Amino acid sequence: MTGNVVEFGRKEPHASGEAICRNCKHEWAAVAPVGVTQLECPECSTEQGAFKYPFGPAVGDDSYTCNCGSEDFFIMRKSGNVSGEVRCRQCGVEALGWFE
Repeated sequence: MTGNVVEFGRKEPHASGEAICRNCKHEWAAVAPVGVTQLECPECSTEQGAFKYPFGPAVGDDSYTCNCGSEDFFIMRKSGNVSGEVRCRQCGVEALGWFE
């Protein structure tokens, strides 16, 4: 380890971005394996750090918005069904035609 840079041994997907500590309000640039929700704060050493912004598409990526304006969707599959459906979290309308 050199300074505050930690080398990861395994190659797995990682998330990066601005982080903030809920305990001491310290802010820093963080990198963590995808799925990690609590980050160790480099200032106070508590595991109360979190990414400041929700994950979303990068600049230039396609993203999908419901006609109601929501960008939040549930992907659901009823028990016993082979295929599922995507529904808007806000209005409940099924999202169709995204990949046509």
